Formats: sequence, structure tokens, C-alpha cells
Amino acid sequence: MLILERNPIARGMMRTLFAAHVGDTIFVDDARALRDRFAVVGARAILVDMASLAAGSDDPVGDLSALAELAGQRTVPMVVMTRPGDQIRLAEQKVTTLQKPVSATQLIDALFVVSMEGALADSLVPDAA
Repeated sequence: MLILERNPIARGMMRTLFAAHVGDTIFVDDARALRDRFAVVGARAILVDMASLAAGSDDPVGDLSALAELAGQRTVPMVVMTRPGDQIRLAEQKVTTLQKPVSATQLIDALFVVSMEGALADSLVPDAA
């Protein structure tokens, strides 16, 4: 999992939170580092803290759009944590946005829980007696 988060306290909490869901958690400080790491190691999911992205970018909306496009090309779920007032416009890109404060359950659900609606369309035991 790749996480763009600059805050060391938040990094520690996220490492603990995601330990049961992913093998490796890689933290980066900016969009360029995230793109570079994603190109090399891939990811099961991407989490972006918008404040961290904005702090390390001259064009945070453009960088976010490029990251969302990259994640979409590889069908990797991407979640962006925003602050009240953050303006995010991502046309046709499948990105989940969560406004801070974000709970642990919200993060886990957004990154790792797949909707099971229709998952058992066929009977597990055909023609069961």
C-alpha cells in the first residue's frame, strides 16, 4: 500500500491500522515520490492526504488528477482525505474522498471492503435437495 502522508504521528497510526490488511505500507512525502514508487512496486491501494499533497506541490489539483488517472489505469483503489474547504474536481476518475476527521472504519471500508451485492448470484450447491 502506498500512502502520501507527511505527518509522522499519522504515519505510525496508519501503519498499525493497515497491518492486518496489507503486507507492506510505504509512505511518501509528495506526488512525485508516489508516482515513482508506484511505477516500481505497484500497490494494492493508494491513500492520499490532501494537506500533505498540497504542502509538497505547486499544482496539487493537477498532481491529484495525475495520480487518480494512474491508479485508474491499474484499477487500484485510491482514497483522498480532504479538509473542509478543499476543492477537488476529478472528472470521470474513480476516487473516494473522505472529509477529515476520518475514522478507522471509514478508511478500511473505503480501501479494502468490496461490495458483496450480487456476489452469490449462483447457488453454492446447485440443485440442493
